[in-house]
Amino acid sequence: MKLKFGSKYISVERKMISDFREKKLSKYHMKVDLPEDISVTFNSLYGHEHEKEVLQDIVDFFHGAPIIPHLSYYVYGPVGTGKSSLIFATGKEAGIPVISSEASLFSTMKDEEDINDILEFLFDTASHLQKIYGGVIIAFKNSEWIDQMENDSIFYSNLIRLANGSINTFMFMLTGSDEIFVPSEIIESEMFSTILTVDYPNLETREKIFEDCIKAEKLQLAKDVSINRLAKDALGFTPLQISYIVKEAYLYSQRQKHKEVSSSDFAETIDRLSVGAKTIKMTEKERISTAYHEAGHVVAGYYSDPEYVLKRVEISPRTQSLGLTQEDVDENKYSYFKGDYEKRIIVCLGGYAAEELKYGSHTSGVLVDLSMATTTAANMVKAYGMSKALGPMVVIPDVTDSGHTKALAEEETKKIVADLLEKTNTLMKTHEKALDALAHALLEKEVVNGEEIKAIFEKAEKHN
Repeated sequence: MKLKFGSKYISVERKMISDFREKKLSKYHMKVDLPEDISVTFNSLYGHEHEKEVLQDIVDFFHGAPIIPHLSYYVYGPVGTGKSSLIFATGKEAGIPVISSEASLFSTMKDEEDINDILEFLFDTASHLQKIYGGVIIAFKNSEWIDQMENDSIFYSNLIRLANGSINTFMFMLTGSDEIFVPSEIIESEMFSTILTVDYPNLETREKIFEDCIKAEKLQLAKDVSINRLAKDALGFTPLQISYIVKEAYLYSQRQKHKEVSSSDFAETIDRLSVGAKTIKMTEKERISTAYHEAGHVVAGYYSDPEYVLKRVEISPRTQSLGLTQEDVDENKYSYFKGDYEKRIIVCLGGYAAEELKYGSHTSGVLVDLSMATTTAANMVKAYGMSKALGPMVVIPDVTDSGHTKALAEEETKKIVADLLEKTNTLMKTHEKALDALAHALLEKEVVNGEEIKAIFEKAEKHN
C-alpha cells in the first residue's frame, strides 16, 4: 500500500536531509531527490515505451498492485538519451525518493574499508528514506567507472550483501558505454539481469520533442520552418541535443537580426553540431574542385537510384568538411539487398569520379568516401555472403579467416569497388552536362536544396 504523509512530516524529513546527511551526501557525490520535488513524469517523456512499460511495474507495486517487480536494472544508451530522466520519472510516479550516486567516486578507491563505508552510508540513507516513503531508488550514474576499478569485486560483493538486507530498494546501473560488463559476482547473484536499452528517439518522438522545446522557449517561427523537416534533419540526435538545437537556433537568429527563427537558422545550428562551424576559407581552385566533388555525389545518386532523395548539397567549408551532401534516409528501413549496397558505393565514389573526369586526378578529399566504399564492399564479401567467390559464408576470426580466405576476400572487395567505379565513371561521362550545371550552381549559391536539383538536371539534359 502506498504511504502518505502530511506536510509537517515531510518538512521534518527535509530538515534531516539538509543537516548532517546533506553534507555527507555532497562529500560522497550523492544526491537525494524527494518525489514531491521531481518534475519529470512518464507522460512528459516522449518515446521509450518499452522501458516505461517495464518500469511501470515499480509504480504499480507502490500503488497496491499484486505484482513483484524486478529489484535491479542495468540501463545503457548514448549520453543524453534520457536514462536518468526515466529513473526520476519512476520515482515521481511511484512516490519514492531517488538517491543518485556518481560511480566515478568509487573508481579511485583501493581500500576495501573506504568502499564499504560509503556503501554502508548509502544504504543507511536508503533505509531511512524507505521507512518514511515505503521504498527508495538507488541509481549509480556512469557505472562504467566501476568496471575500471582494481577492486570492482569488493564493490560488487559489498553491494550484493547490503542489497540483500534492504527492503523495497530498487537499484539501477546507468552507463553510456556501448559495452555492458557484468562481473561473475553479479551473474551468480542474479542482480541487474533486467537490461533496458535507451536508444535515440525515432522520427515521431523527435517531432514531439521539437514541438515541446519550441513551445517552452516561446520561439516565433518563420513560415518556412517544418517540424517534420527538423525532426528528419535531427536523425541520430538525442533529446538533450535537440533541446540545445532549439536554444542555439534562437540565439543564432538573433545574431543574424532575424525577427523570426527560420529554417536556415535551424539548418546552420544542426550543421554546426554535426560537422562544425564555418571557420575556414578555401582558395578559388579548392572551391571549384569541391563543387565538382559534391556535385559528383549527387549525379551518382540521382542517376543510379530512382529512390535517391537529396536533402541538400553545399560547399560551405566547415571545421570537419569542405563540402556536404545530405540525402534523406528512410529510418524505417532495416534490411538491404546487394543492389542497395552497390548504389551506396556508387554514391560514395561519385566525388572521386567527378574529380578524375575534370582534372585527370583527385584530391585528398576522397579519403572518407573511399573508406566508406571499401568498408561497405568488405562487409558485402565477409559478412553478408554477397560474393560468388566466397559464397554464403561469414569470415570469422580464428574460424574461417585462413590466409587463403583473407586473400580471396581482399581480391573480391577490390573487384567490387573497381567494377562500381567503372559504372560511376560511365555515369559521370554520360551526365557531364548535369555535373557542370550543378557545380556552377554551387559556386554561385553555395547551397542547393533537394527540390532544386531536378530542375537543374532537366535543364542541363535538354542541352545535352
